[in-house]
Amino acid sequence: MRRGDASGRAAASALRIGHTVGAALTATRPLGAAEAPTLAVGGGLLVVLGAVAAWEPALLAYPVAAAGAWVGVTLLWAAWRATRPPQDQNPPG
Repeated sequence: MRRGDASGRAAASALRIGHTVGAALTATRPLGAAEAPTLAVGGGLLVVLGAVAAWEPALLAYPVAAAGAWVGVTLLWAAWRATRPPQDQNPPG
């Protein structure tokens, strides 16, 4: 198995959980019995996350701060690249 395959499956699973939990919170569509395990996992993860945040806020704050800084640097990099003229990838020759 390639490394990209596993990360793609993990991303798809996270999106599926996010869509199901979002639908449960906003009541945008009816949920079926097949989505109950996904809701249980999402609910359990949120309870654990809340407990960690209550007892050890630094365990949650530092990773969130690092992720925020990473996204910020990525956005700044994208903005800088967007202002530069396009580079010719295939120079004549």
